Amino acid sequence: MFPLRKLVSRLFFPVPLTILALAAGLVAILVARRSSRPQTAKRLGVGLVGGGIAFLWLASTAPVADGVLWSLERRYTPQEALPVGIQYIVVLGSGPAEHEALGVWQSLGDSARARVSEGLRLARGNDATVVFTGYEGGGEISSAEMGRDAAVEFGLEPERTRVFVEPRNTTEEAQAICAGEGE
Repeated sequence: MFPLRKLVSRLFFPVPLTILALAAGLVAILVARRSSRPQTAKRLGVGLVGGGIAFLWLASTAPVADGVLWSLERRYTPQEALPVGIQYIVVLGSGPAEHEALGVWQSLGDSARARVSEGLRLARGNDATVVFTGYEGGGEISSAEMGRDAAVEFGLEPERTRVFVEPRNTTEEAQAICAGEGE
């Protein structure tokens, strides 16, 4: 079920969605000749092709992408300081990208680096345990272990970390953390 869910969710990313629209549009244009209403089918096909190209262009331009991100960033502002008594800081996994020739930090993806950086920023000045989660995904090292190794490389004490390598998605990560199943 997990691989199917990952595959279906990837179809809704901008490039696969555009490819689907382009393919559907081209099929509609080709089928238009044999259709009882060729003009309608051709217009639908041209609309899908044009809409797909326009969608990809809009999703790729900085003003549109930044606008979407800004609406989220404005709603969820960074935590300036941790409330007193916080025991755990959780850094969610982000999919490992192992590159043997590179160091741990360079092997992390952009979102993973941002998450580890934020975890380190929050961990500075208190003694909370930093919990790293993330699935191994068939590789040799999980994104949780890569995140922990990067944080330790940047000065976080290893004894202040916990790692959860089994959870494959955010729901499983939350359940594992609540159950305390990490190393």
